[in-house]
Order: sequence, then C-alpha cells, then structure tokens
Amino acid sequence: MTRIEEIWAAVAAQTWEHQVFRRVDENHPLDLYAGINQEGHRVLLLVTRREPPSVPTPGAVEVVVNQREDGAWAVIVQLARSDLAEIFGRLCQDLVETTRSSTTEHGGEALVRRLQRWRKLLEPGHRTTLSERELRGLLGELWLLDRVVLPRLGLAQGVQAWLGPLDAPQDFLIGGSLLEVKTVQPGAQTIPISSVEQLDTGPTPLFLAVVILAAAEETTMGAFTPASLVTRIRETLEEDESARNEFELRLTDGGYVDGAEYVHHGYRVAETRYFRVGGGFPRLTRAIVPRGVGQATYEISVQECAPHECSF
Repeated sequence: MTRIEEIWAAVAAQTWEHQVFRRVDENHPLDLYAGINQEGHRVLLLVTRREPPSVPTPGAVEVVVNQREDGAWAVIVQLARSDLAEIFGRLCQDLVETTRSSTTEHGGEALVRRLQRWRKLLEPGHRTTLSERELRGLLGELWLLDRVVLPRLGLAQGVQAWLGPLDAPQDFLIGGSLLEVKTVQPGAQTIPISSVEQLDTGPTPLFLAVVILAAAEETTMGAFTPASLVTRIRETLEEDESARNEFELRLTDGGYVDGAEYVHHGYRVAETRYFRVGGGFPRLTRAIVPRGVGQATYEISVQECAPHECSF
C-alpha cells in the first residue's frame, strides 16, 4: 500500500463525510492533498495560485480544474474507470514523488505533464504495434538495460539513465558518458545512423554498442521473447516502486504495450561489440556537414569501426 492509499484509508475510516482532505506531505513544496470527493471517490488535489496552462481531455484518469473563492486554483485528479482502481494509488503516489522538485509557480504544469505520460500507459487508444525494425531497436536497448546498466548503476539511476524513449539523440547516459545502441542482424556489414547528431556529442565521451540480435527458438539457450525480457526487468525493479513506474512510462514512450504479438517470437543476443567514438571514427558531425544540410541518415562500415573497438 502506498502512502497516499494509507491516507485515503484513514480518511475513509475516520469519517462518514465526503469532501475530506489531508495534506500528503508537510515537506512537499506543493499543496497536495489526498481525500474523498462528494461522490465518495478517492482523489488527489493540488491547490495552486497559478492556473494550469492546459487540462487533458477526459479519459481513464480525469483532471478537473476549478477556481476557488480565495482566487487559488484546485486541480483535482480522479479516476473515471473502476477497473483501474488498483493502479490509481501508484499513479497518484508517483505524481507526488515526481513533483517534489517543482516550484509552487509551476506545480500544476508539472503535475499535468506527468499525468499525460501515465495516460499513454492507461488509455487503450494509444496502443500500437511496433514494426520489426522498431522492436529490434527497442530490444537492444532493453537487453543492455537489463544486463549492463541496471547492474552497474542500480535500479533508480539505471532507469533514469535510459534516454532512448525520450527522443534523446543517444540511448543512455552512464557516469558522464553517452552510449548509443544499434541492433543489427548477424553478418551485417554496416550500421545505420539516423541523424548527424547521433555520433556528434562534442567533448562528452561517446560509445557505440552494436547488439547482434538473431532470431531463435524459445527453447534455445539464452533466448528470450520481448515479453519475457520486459517481465524480467519488471521483476528486477519490483523492490523500487518509483523506478518501476518510470520504467513503465519510458517503455510506453518507446512504443511498447503488452500484447500477444510479443509473447512467442524468440530472439538471442549473439554478441555485443563496443566502440569508442572519437578521432578517426567514421562518422558525420555538424562541423563537417555542408552548410544548408538539415538532417541526414547514413551507414558506417563495421570493418572501419574495428580499430576503435573497446570494452565498456
């Protein structure tokens, strides 16, 4: 049971009245309250002096904004679908924790922005199926997250290091170094690069990880399905609720939503090679791209990368 669920339970046990609220945390910079509304439903309430800039359209989780008599704004987060009651506590607790660094001026904006990411996870209309190319790219990132990043950085920092789903130019930021992940078929002679910026990070150290991913029977040693890999990461993160929530949101940002199509197709990582991207590495950078060229995709030779191979 989350902290906010404990407050809801305490409010429900101590009074028969509705419209009863308790502050979630006296040390929180925002005026956040957990309570029971007039209909007897559990809600999260933010009181702010600034009107939120936008209100999400109605969905599984609704946001109601009202101006109070004292001029402040009440931002009410409430559940519209009873089948999601179990996850609503996690959602509201996550809203509390992730807005701890917000200012009172921008608290409403931060809360709504975070809620929008949750709605992508909860709303069925957002569900899509990844193409094989997209899926293979995501699997390379997830495999490295599971095998390299989480063991090295720990749960919370490991998930935060995964930047791929956030449309960052590179996929991971690990200890001051950037790591770009490319997933290729066995025998591939070239590596696709999707933008000029992908291998152009200025003075920040950059490594390229090439994950060689082969199709495999589920019974093959070391084989996994997309669903089983995701499940393994979820089980690893089970002890850290905040890290687990953030992983789920980034997984959804990456286009993955649980589905039958991800259960039966097996894969196996045949090899992972690492390259230090620096002087002499075959790449385009903004400094050498002709003026007037906005974006470019290109391929680099695996053989030409070989002199830059390293451990990571």
